[in-house]
Amino acid sequence: MSADSITTLTNIRSHLLCKIYIPEYRINAGDTPFATNLLFSDLNRGNNITYDGHTYTGLGVLLGVTTSNSELRPSSSELTISISGIPNGSLGIVINSKLKGCSVIIYRVLCDGVTGEVLSLLEANPFARFRGFVNNYSLQEEYDVNSRTSKNTMLLICKSSLDVLQNKISGRLTNSVSEKKYFPFDLSMDRVAALQNTSFNFGVPKA
Repeated sequence: MSADSITTLTNIRSHLLCKIYIPEYRINAGDTPFATNLLFSDLNRGNNITYDGHTYTGLGVLLGVTTSNSELRPSSSELTISISGIPNGSLGIVINSKLKGCSVIIYRVLCDGVTGEVLSLLEANPFARFRGFVNNYSLQEEYDVNSRTSKNTMLLICKSSLDVLQNKISGRLTNSVSEKKYFPFDLSMDRVAALQNTSFNFGVPKA
């Protein structure tokens, strides 16, 4: 399909691709950890899509991603990925693997609404919708007393990369408190607070 044929389409469909990189993945508690990618999409179950050398498994309605804002400037944001239908036998993978802190990338892919074919656009397709890290996760169980079976849902609470960076401070700050922490009698930073919002007309002759 040509790059400009999108203008002739009357039916366009979008899907989400979720890539979760786990540096310490274990199936059992005593196993040696190894790095792997968890690759999911909201395509119908049984339908897969390949992008950038990775195959994303279609989970259909079993995969849920909360909404996010589309902004011109990057801002701190949070979203939740939910994966339902996890069998009890796979819960050990969730518990034994190190999920917290894993990197998360979510792509949006545009497809032909009739054929399902991925559109060839002048811009990148798929394109990144969210980049961040797993800040926390939880497991929810729905137990059916009559059939004595349970359904498990994993929730991944993800923070954007910007939000993570804003919460990390390394080195020293250019203020009096930080300066006196290392040099209690140094006065060189005492006037920083007063100068912070001061406008300077550099190059203007002194009155």
